[in-house]
Amino acid sequence: MKHKALTIAAMLVSAFCMAPASASIIFTLGNNPQADEVNILFGAKETGLTITGEVGDTGIGAIFSSLTGETLNQNAKGQADISNDAGKNVDLTSMHFMLEPGFGFLDFIMNLQNGHGTATVTVESQGDVFNYVLGNGQNFLTIVADGGDVMTGISVTMDAGGGFLDFKQPRVSGVCEFGANEECTPILIVPEPGMVGLVGIALLGFVAVRRRRRQ
Repeated sequence: MKHKALTIAAMLVSAFCMAPASASIIFTLGNNPQADEVNILFGAKETGLTITGEVGDTGIGAIFSSLTGETLNQNAKGQADISNDAGKNVDLTSMHFMLEPGFGFLDFIMNLQNGHGTATVTVESQGDVFNYVLGNGQNFLTIVADGGDVMTGISVTMDAGGGFLDFKQPRVSGVCEFGANEECTPILIVPEPGMVGLVGIALLGFVAVRRRRRQ
């Protein structure tokens, strides 16, 4: 798939307060975005066993599927909000996430909203596993690959009787593309137009304040 992105030579990953399963994968409860975090976006409503979004405006596919055969529903254009197509109050009991073949990532954020029971989260490329108890409301989890590792897939399964109503606000950073030698070349994500506008407004405000101080 073609994508609108630029490669760069290096990328730094910030460190978090850690709840590690191993030295290479760090699991942190909460919403802890990196500087280059980007939303997974959908162009329209979509339903199916597998649904595909996009990493920001790059054209790089982000693929979601159920591990337990549930039909998924992404309700509208914009940031991903995935539910069970069987009904408004029917739980999801699993989720699988990956980028299109040939791409990896260093950081992933998800929110298993309005859940109950224990979620088991597995980073497939390294085999690291993390369990956390879900509650009604927000259940954010941030996952970071450290020490040169690259993630290629995340799976979520629930214990017996557990589930969550919405898989919301998935985001990634440190997106990279694998080459022939299996090295993953970092990709610089071009900021979304809305973010560029906000940065521009902030810079104009800063210039105006400096001018006032000089007068």
